Amino acid sequence: MEEEPTYHVQFIDGASSFEFTSTSSILRPDDYHPSSAPHIVSAAVAEVYGNPDAPVTIRIGNGGLGPTGLLQALCSAYISQRCQPPQSDKGESGASDLKFEWVCNHSRHTQAALQAGVVDVALTYEREEEDRAEKEGWSRRVGVLCHDHFVLAGPNSDPAGLRRLRQKRAVTNASNAKGTRTLSPSVAFKVIADTRSPFHTRGDGSATMHREQSLWSAAGVSPGESPHDGGDGGWYKRLPCTPLEALRAADAEGAYLLTDRATVLLAYHTGEVRNLDVFVEGAEELLSPCSILLRSDEKRNEVMDFVKWLGGQDAQTVVEQYGRGWEAGIPLFTPISQAEVAPGDEFAHQQREKHGRPGASFHRSRL
Repeated sequence: MEEEPTYHVQFIDGASSFEFTSTSSILRPDDYHPSSAPHIVSAAVAEVYGNPDAPVTIRIGNGGLGPTGLLQALCSAYISQRCQPPQSDKGESGASDLKFEWVCNHSRHTQAALQAGVVDVALTYEREEEDRAEKEGWSRRVGVLCHDHFVLAGPNSDPAGLRRLRQKRAVTNASNAKGTRTLSPSVAFKVIADTRSPFHTRGDGSATMHREQSLWSAAGVSPGESPHDGGDGGWYKRLPCTPLEALRAADAEGAYLLTDRATVLLAYHTGEVRNLDVFVEGAEELLSPCSILLRSDEKRNEVMDFVKWLGGQDAQTVVEQYGRGWEAGIPLFTPISQAEVAPGDEFAHQQREKHGRPGASFHRSRL
């Protein structure tokens, strides 16, 4: 019988670290990560929600929800609604007995953190890898928290001519009554490659990177294989970094990139990005559901109660409304019941209808 391959993980928390060995195929080698190198995964707490001295801790692993503030909003709402503070000897309310800790990694490394017991709940974005872990027997998906959505963003100057192409297709589709979606990801990616327009890839093993690779494949393009594609002076540039850092770099260098809708809205909300537009959104292949994962042997009441709440109406209302109070006035995510972004909340609608709001480049666009 052939022996299962083993994969080495090094968990880092500040100056300390520990080793973990896994046989899970979610850590299999790929173009990004060779089998000879250990996976470097964070075990550090990025943020704490609730009373930092609370005796009960639930650790959540996730990459994208934390930076947007949605994870904090959900945890705070849960603590407020479900965790009654204990009574002191004097009959006065004390602090809540529960806190949440967020550990930040991309999806596959978040799964590794779940397997190793570094986190108690994993919120991830790769359905095939989640299914793979479930078949291996150590993880189970207990639901979907929300839907994020990938978008293709790029410079206002639009060197690939996507804006013009979208306008032409919009006219054609309108005359043929074929709907409002006018530019598919595969068409846009092919045009970017054909025109050798600057494109930034995160190339870091994230769910975004893997989705981007699938979109290049659908477009019949293999960027990075030619010496003229990547490296110094090439149109296809690898920048391993966080989603927000990737967006800043593309904004500064005038490059296209695949990113998520929530990160774009966050960047415009904070004023960190001003020179990018969104050219492709809403396609089925850009949908990014956020799954809730637990270890297969997880049975603690505190954890089970929380994940059940995440699928309930109170949590879903938080998801549905998050971002509505920002000046752009559109939500960052959609709830379980709504896979697609409502037409009035799409970037294209904002670009046409709501001039003068922050995220000014969106509203200067002629999409």
